[in-house]
Amino acid sequence: MNGEVKMKNAVFRIKGIGHSLKNAVTSIIHRKLGIEPDFMIGNLSDEQIENVDKLLFSLSDKDFPSFLMNRQKDVYSGEGKHLIMNDLAFALRNDLEFKKKSRTWQGFRASKGKKVRGQRTRNTGRHGLTMGVMRDKLKPAVAGEEEGGKGARARKTAGSAPAAAPAEKK
Repeated sequence: MNGEVKMKNAVFRIKGIGHSLKNAVTSIIHRKLGIEPDFMIGNLSDEQIENVDKLLFSLSDKDFPSFLMNRQKDVYSGEGKHLIMNDLAFALRNDLEFKKKSRTWQGFRASKGKKVRGQRTRNTGRHGLTMGVMRDKLKPAVAGEEEGGKGARARKTAGSAPAAAPAEKK
């Protein structure tokens, strides 16, 4: 991270820490480690950085209310956890794979690449090329045929002889 960022803004940039948790984490860092929320992170010593890192990875051990944690009543352990950075990404990937294997509705929609949480899909979330008429490209071709251009002449000469009628079966 850039060293000219304040501690309260640097904590917010960590994946897994949002607006409401940012204030609680910065107050705990201030209370336990004595680092002010407005302190520039470029001025931190290596020891202070290690202490902040340990504190961030043990957020679930603190006295946070459960609604601030991102893994309330974890499926596997049953306890409240707060995961950050790579641990959070790994847990989300495992949750999605579990839903796909158990063939839940969310897993089924996710495996098909569709929206999972009930969003509208008529207009948004489209992939691939657009549908519809490309009018700018069609206008010159249509105008050439109306004037009796090359396209009209080519069709007249190619199909000028009538095809032989098929013999009737008796």
